[in-house]
Amino acid sequence: MDLEKSVPILNNAVLKTLEKEEKKPFIVSVIGQTGVGKSSLINALFSVNLATDPVQPCTKEIEKIIIKGNSNYELWFYDLPGIGESEISDKKYIDSYRDQLLQSDVVIWSIHSDNRSTTFDSMNLKRILSSLSDDEERSAVISKLIFVLTKVDLLTPPPWIFVKRRDIGKFIPNKETRNILDYKAKYYQSTFLKPHAEIMTSKTYLDHEFRVDESQFSCDSNYVYCKGILSEVRLSELQKKYPDYTKVFERLYVSQQILPCSSLFRFGLYEILLAVINKLGKNAIFRFRNFLDDTKLDEVSLVKARNYCNILIFDQEQEKTIFDLSKQEL
Repeated sequence: MDLEKSVPILNNAVLKTLEKEEKKPFIVSVIGQTGVGKSSLINALFSVNLATDPVQPCTKEIEKIIIKGNSNYELWFYDLPGIGESEISDKKYIDSYRDQLLQSDVVIWSIHSDNRSTTFDSMNLKRILSSLSDDEERSAVISKLIFVLTKVDLLTPPPWIFVKRRDIGKFIPNKETRNILDYKAKYYQSTFLKPHAEIMTSKTYLDHEFRVDESQFSCDSNYVYCKGILSEVRLSELQKKYPDYTKVFERLYVSQQILPCSSLFRFGLYEILLAVINKLGKNAIFRFRNFLDDTKLDEVSLVKARNYCNILIFDQEQEKTIFDLSKQEL
């Protein structure tokens, strides 16, 4: 074999492989119990139209949604059927969940924020992890997870605050609701993530040199890795000790948090998208910056907002409506 002639052929083969790898789509799967709003979340994030139903489950099979970013790079979202319909369906779905989690780059596990019982989700997470072949697979799967609390607009006590600017605005929780969300997030983190802290490794993209003399951290040319879970106290200590890497530690810390959201109020969507991009890495920032730059992601029109939160007072003695919020001038 003529080595000089073979080198260009080898180089072309390598280049084609690298090009194929470079263009390979990122895969994100969304899983959780039936009725938690998985399809609604994908619809809200990317303005697609997956079927939703307030009464019966709509997603019976795995649905694939292709989202195109800059230069036509693709992000594949898989909407998985909800568990909790029946024992037979659940067994079938759990098997498909396991396979899907292994091939996904990121997995969004959706939990209904107004559900006080964590037993069902916790049990199914353990079932999926125990079905994997070894600790390496279990570590890979638990490290891919982003837990989100859906439908936080249903939480009491109200009210939510609508910050209006002309004919659009943003929903934000009031102080009491925010405290409830923070409490729930910490509780769910202790339930779903802390039991698996020993095999959990978080990662974030490496944007400059990383020199930290801590056994908990490691890095390669693309990522910084963190073993276990960062507490708020530990985060503060690290940021004081290594001020040059404040943002790196913050990204790692946020990647381990439980994220509250509302598809209806478009609350928390940007944070979820940011968490997904963070786990996917530096290349994903370039590929899907158009979504991150979308300042309208969390905006709601005033017309829609008024329909979401209406109060009507009917005076029975006078037999007439004496107050209708939807008809008040704003």
